[in-house]
Amino acid sequence: MSVISLLVGLRTLFQILKRDNQQEPLFPLFLRLLIICLLGDCFRFILRWPSIEFGFGTTTSYSQQAFQTVGGFLLKGLFSNTAIGLFVISYLKFKRTHKISSAFANKNQEMLVGLTCGTLISSCWATIDILSPRLLPRFANYKTLNSYQPSLLLPLDVLHEYLLLTIFLLVFLQYTEEITKRWTKNKILYLLLVSFFGILEEGTSTSRVESIPFWILSSLAKSWLLLFLSSRVLVFQPQPIPYVSAAVIILSQVGKWITSAVPLLSYTIGRVIALFCVTTLAWFWSNHLRNNCCVPRDKEHQH
Repeated sequence: MSVISLLVGLRTLFQILKRDNQQEPLFPLFLRLLIICLLGDCFRFILRWPSIEFGFGTTTSYSQQAFQTVGGFLLKGLFSNTAIGLFVISYLKFKRTHKISSAFANKNQEMLVGLTCGTLISSCWATIDILSPRLLPRFANYKTLNSYQPSLLLPLDVLHEYLLLTIFLLVFLQYTEEITKRWTKNKILYLLLVSFFGILEEGTSTSRVESIPFWILSSLAKSWLLLFLSSRVLVFQPQPIPYVSAAVIILSQVGKWITSAVPLLSYTIGRVIALFCVTTLAWFWSNHLRNNCCVPRDKEHQH
């Protein structure tokens, strides 16, 4: 999400630096989010140090490699967590003035819609991954096992992935609602923008592209699916989004769990803790969005 992060970050940074005396300033909240995310990344970095240290070479001194690694991590962490903070502030600033009435009858319906959309997205991504041409075989990933505490690192990595996906989906929903005026204007223009940035992001986030036509088609399929679900199924409602990303993450982790090359007890415990944390966080996050970003049906009828 590097290109999108840069564009959204610059826009949001300009907005939060503007003074607004009628509302609570967002810049202190941004700083708190940045500090919390940096501390979390530092903790994960420390736990992963044995795996990082294993990749050091013998032609350069250990201290020099350690200094370069730590310095690079701090710079990357500062940039990525700044983008996360700006994404959150962008969504909060938008929802202050764009509250919408709830389209779902109750929390169970929100959960059902979110889990269904998440399963559909996960199935689409898995199908694309299976059909994608590969010149290299698939290798098992042992990086999590080569850490100080795999049962603790794995839940932290899964939670980090869940937070990134949820924030991205919320901001995507925000810009779809904001630019298209809830899918009433600028449809073709926004479709072209989503297609362009989808192809661009898919190319920059992939280490190598084996087939250019498949890269373009898969990027368009993912982008158009998200756009369809946002405008037609979720109808710009933020409450199901935590369940959408939870379904994607849980199905991904279950697949990795089943095909795990090293079924160690600590690995299993880590995945169980990760799935429990994601499920719990999704429930609380959805309730928070329902209470703060939407107007309940009963209050809407009162007006």
